[in-house]
Amino acid sequence: MDPLTCLSIVSSAAQLTDFIFRLLHCTRSIYQSGTGHEDSMASIEGVMASLIELNRDVSTTIERRLLDQGSNASSRDDGPRGDEPSRRIIATAQECSATATQLIRLLGSLKADKATLWKSFRSALRVMMNKEEVERLSSTVLRLQGNLIAHMQFELLESQSDLSTSVRKLNSWSQGCDSNFGRLVDKATQDVKAYFSLHIRPLEEQIEEILDSKVFAKQALPVVREALMDHMPPLSQRIADLIPHATAAMEGMEFLRKLSFGEIRTRHETIPDAHATTFEWVFKNRTPDGLHDIHFAQWLRAGRGMYWVRGKPGSGKSTLMKFLRQHKETNANLCQWSPQEKLVTSNHFFWNAGSALQKSQEGLFRTLLFDILLQWPEMIPEVQGLLSDATDPYNPWSATALSRAIQFVISRGLPVRFCFFIDGLDEYEGDHVKLIDVLKLLASSPNIKICASSRPWACFLEAFGNDAQTSLKLEELTASDIRRFVNDRIGGNSHFQRYSNNAEYSALVDEVVSRANGVFLWVALVVKSLLEGFTYSDRIKDLRRRLETLPTDLETFFSHMLRSVDSFYQQQSAQIFLFATEAVDELPVILYSLADEIDGDASRIVEVRNDLTLQTIEEDAEEMTRRLDGRTKGLLEVLHVPESGSRAAVSHPHARYRVGFLHRTVRDWLQAENVREAFRKQAGSDFDASLSLAQASTGFLRLLMTAYPTAMSEKSGAWLDRELAIIVFYIGRIAPSASETHGSELMRTLLRLVSSFMQSHMRDSALDGKRYVLLLLAVRYRLLWYVRTAEPILLTTTKRAELLASALNLIPGSASPGHACMGVSIDIVRLLLTEPGWCTNPNTAQIPGGFLWERFLHNLQEGREIFGLEHPELVELVAVMVSAGARLKGATPECTRWMRTHLFTPDDWDYILNSQPQNSARLASSFSSSPTVEEKIVERARQKREGSKGARGPKSSSDGTGSSCSSLGDTRKKKKKKSSMTLWPWK
Repeated sequence: MDPLTCLSIVSSAAQLTDFIFRLLHCTRSIYQSGTGHEDSMASIEGVMASLIELNRDVSTTIERRLLDQGSNASSRDDGPRGDEPSRRIIATAQECSATATQLIRLLGSLKADKATLWKSFRSALRVMMNKEEVERLSSTVLRLQGNLIAHMQFELLESQSDLSTSVRKLNSWSQGCDSNFGRLVDKATQDVKAYFSLHIRPLEEQIEEILDSKVFAKQALPVVREALMDHMPPLSQRIADLIPHATAAMEGMEFLRKLSFGEIRTRHETIPDAHATTFEWVFKNRTPDGLHDIHFAQWLRAGRGMYWVRGKPGSGKSTLMKFLRQHKETNANLCQWSPQEKLVTSNHFFWNAGSALQKSQEGLFRTLLFDILLQWPEMIPEVQGLLSDATDPYNPWSATALSRAIQFVISRGLPVRFCFFIDGLDEYEGDHVKLIDVLKLLASSPNIKICASSRPWACFLEAFGNDAQTSLKLEELTASDIRRFVNDRIGGNSHFQRYSNNAEYSALVDEVVSRANGVFLWVALVVKSLLEGFTYSDRIKDLRRRLETLPTDLETFFSHMLRSVDSFYQQQSAQIFLFATEAVDELPVILYSLADEIDGDASRIVEVRNDLTLQTIEEDAEEMTRRLDGRTKGLLEVLHVPESGSRAAVSHPHARYRVGFLHRTVRDWLQAENVREAFRKQAGSDFDASLSLAQASTGFLRLLMTAYPTAMSEKSGAWLDRELAIIVFYIGRIAPSASETHGSELMRTLLRLVSSFMQSHMRDSALDGKRYVLLLLAVRYRLLWYVRTAEPILLTTTKRAELLASALNLIPGSASPGHACMGVSIDIVRLLLTEPGWCTNPNTAQIPGGFLWERFLHNLQEGREIFGLEHPELVELVAVMVSAGARLKGATPECTRWMRTHLFTPDDWDYILNSQPQNSARLASSFSSSPTVEEKIVERARQKREGSKGARGPKSSSDGTGSSCSSLGDTRKKKKKKSSMTLWPWK
């Protein structure tokens, strides 16, 4: 039970016992009901009413807690503090309630007596109880009050500790933002603590003496009674005043916890810090060589709109953006722009190799909104209400809803100004033109400015221009920084120091700088090679020849590096690169270790290690660093994610060490189709990266179940669902020739693991829920062979509708590995619509937010890319839906116009409308003839497409340098870019 709930129970019980205590020790006269006395507290009836009301408050609070306990029975661990304090508090409160109930019964008997005037309530009780019983009652109430005071003090400290811990976590995620959460509850908490220190603590020893003494200390009783009567009401009131503040803060932090995501700071944390004293010129008026004017600081102080940092791949854009975000000069200059208004800052680093949220608008908006509300928590209730009203049940954090929430916050007309730093616009996965429009719309406000960075693609050049007042070209400005970096790295080498006065060595540094062309990544790789030469005592002519053999083009340089891989490791090297590029995110080191241990043999999944301690994790990281150095030559590296970078890193040590690409340019090169094809040949025909990932992920799930059973079972197993989604996703990507054989074996292993875990750590009834989760994932990730094994008769109509919606990609995969969408499987859709036992009616099937068919038509018009299909398959999908009874007459005029223009000929359209069943009876009979209808529709559509180009997918506009800005975003079947490399390293 959380401390705030405990405080609420204690506060209610304290008010009840205080009322009883006053009754027992008050000397006022009391009347039997019906005397006409106006003072309710002077009548038996008034006392009863007050007692009943106070007792009801205590009972209701306890009942809510017990109901919460029942609903959370799936988790058998209440956390590190345990549940013993909660049980003691409930027991004390229940005893208070029982005492009140006893008095209410006695009062009922007194009320039935004839009209009587008693000197006091105590004397009235003597009518029903003897003197000893009244004294025992008084002693009981005193003991309960003492216990409640102790509980109050403990829970107050616990609640403050909980709040402080939560605030510290939020502040660590905020990367230096000035969070106001502490101030929301600090005043009320300090008020209660001060009252405790001044008035309550001096009484604690007296209370303990009275309660512990074998002989009741009558002489001390009046003093303690008087003190309690004086201090309990104001203390209870202070507790009551604290709870709303603390509750609001906790609710706000819980909302921010949900709004945040595990990788919200990961990319920022893994970007290397700027080399000492580099980039300082950005806050000056000119570069050190005096050749270029810099206007960034002026823009911070007085500019508006967008500031664009552009640069070639590897030129250091992300490092500069991190430098700007963290440097004290940035905030100092912004404060001049916002001298009177509150200043709110935020940063988001797009990362194409990361999770879906690291490369999407949704991730951008969640980061911005998180930072805004963390620094401006007063807005949380309004934003929370706004999002709850507009939330799509299947997509609680849609980009549209989040965008509206941000617009709502920034348009309030309050004295607040915002500055956002957004890195890597070119790493956004989607329509870059739309992203530009969103940013320019935000920056059009006089209270918002945005500093963004990207490669110089055509769409960004067109949008942001070449104005030196609001942009800089990074590779033209870093010559002095590169020279400093080279001098510091090479100059620190003892071999070089012996020849530091040799002009030829100085000329070597000059040549590195001149050949770099502003590309820091190239410089870092060259310096590493030269330092390796110093290790082997290369002479100046050797170093010069080494430099001359190094290509200046990055892709050719990468190929050159792989040529040096030992032939013994070349197959492993290819397998590691395929494993890394097939993954949807940067993986923990443990996944690579498990892949090595399993080595393609699924039977080893249950035999691999059982330990996941910090020591073994660090040992794995050290070993993997050496393995990657020998097999990838540094193109893949072990990254250490600081604890403040991600929630997962704080709670789960395995997330602290991940394998990542040296740079985004490395990943781009590795994903070129000709490079991947060469890797596949070298890896061996029996190696399947997706299968290896699925097996390693299954082994990882087994480890997680052993190491973190509580986390895996909390909140109905949400974390478990995510791990299952990742595994099934990889199973869905196994080569078709091996999919059913290896996939079915893995699915059986998953079911065994989940069944065993459920029996040990969750309710038995939850097992059926996890079986359904696996079926839902199989539908989403196109495992037709697994879906055929399901028994639809055991599924409710709602679940069958949900499965069809998932098959049509109408349900965003909240537990899935991001937006890694696999195109709709028409075979699975057909099965769910027409196979015996399924026969889901697309017209009447309901999903949260409306009818399934209406959602399908909406997405067909507004966001058909979610189907992941080329035009012919999209036509076939519509035909399958229509032949199963879907009514096209329900489409909006815009959707109808689009389908008639792009999908069907007028004859096709009339034929489709006339072929639809008009009622449920005809709908049922249509299933038998649906293939014929469908075939005719598809054939007519294909005949039309043979003579026209049709809608063939996304187009792109070149920037003249081989880069592009997508106009519709990437799709599943978009071809990979070919590398400019013509000779594979191993050939």
